[in-house]
Amino acid sequence: MSANEEEDRLTNLVKTSGVPEVPTALKHIADANSLYTSGSYHPSLNESRNFIQVLIDGISIETDRHGNHSTGLPGGTANRIDYLFNVGFLNADEKAALNSGWGSLSAGSHPGVPEPEQARIGLILALEFGQLPMHKFANWKVNGYRGFS
Repeated sequence: MSANEEEDRLTNLVKTSGVPEVPTALKHIADANSLYTSGSYHPSLNESRNFIQVLIDGISIETDRHGNHSTGLPGGTANRIDYLFNVGFLNADEKAALNSGWGSLSAGSHPGVPEPEQARIGLILALEFGQLPMHKFANWKVNGYRGFS
């Protein structure tokens, strides 16, 4: 599947997700792609990271708003990944993977890896890591923000 097809799939998932800030999320992923294409690699990597952060924030906010969990909504992406684990949205492996992917996007640079490759990998991470929580979130909502069927 091509990157454009992956972006289209992700765009459809985000549009139908019900998370807040859909236009912002879609702008981040579109900007990541266009910046990469134009050779603005570091800004592309930043937009890929921003995209993942907006999704994590949106899922966390909606879960807090509707899930009636005893765990309060924290600020900051790392804390919100922990929150999503603590309320049962993420399992331990997913939490570790999301932290790793987001951490890689947040690192700023990866010595020894050419900047174009960093941006390409960042875009791929955003496209793929974005789909996992969006698929889960659809099922999460159906189950009252408290479990999966």
